[in-house]
Amino acid sequence: MSDAHGRAIERLWRRVATMVGVGRITATNDADGVHKVQVRLGADELRDNTPVVTLYGLHSHAPVGSDATLLFIGGDRSNGLAIGTGNQAARPRGTMPGEVGMYDDQGQAVFMSRSGIRVIGAGLQVTITGTPKVRLECDLDVTGEVKAMCDGASVTLSQHRGHKSDGGPPTPGT
Repeated sequence: MSDAHGRAIERLWRRVATMVGVGRITATNDADGVHKVQVRLGADELRDNTPVVTLYGLHSHAPVGSDATLLFIGGDRSNGLAIGTGNQAARPRGTMPGEVGMYDDQGQAVFMSRSGIRVIGAGLQVTITGTPKVRLECDLDVTGEVKAMCDGASVTLSQHRGHKSDGGPPTPGT
């Protein structure tokens, strides 16, 4: 093989070897149309304004310190895309194969597990808005207080404990 061929193969190998990088997010900017991150790839390489590619309909904003996997088009380290992010500290553990979840760094989560769907609010309020009705086609098991607005008046379920309905409107306090 000639020296020219050897140099060409070496250049090609260098480009292939630099197509993927793994690093840590050091800054983020989600203010514009494209979410961008700054990623440190080793001690001597810092990539700024790197676009984050996400699937349509899904959104995440990994915090500083999260891991990032970058893909560099044609091995050009000045032309990269963040194709995956993860946060080792916040990542849930102990899931079974096939289970799926969404989580954040505050402990909030939605899990589709082998035993059912679980929503974890982490001590924060869960709010459903923008819908005229919420319909549950199941039994409802509530361990806390149930409050409702009925004809402009606030009513709690505990006010009706022991009350038997005759089909008419409930009578508070009975």
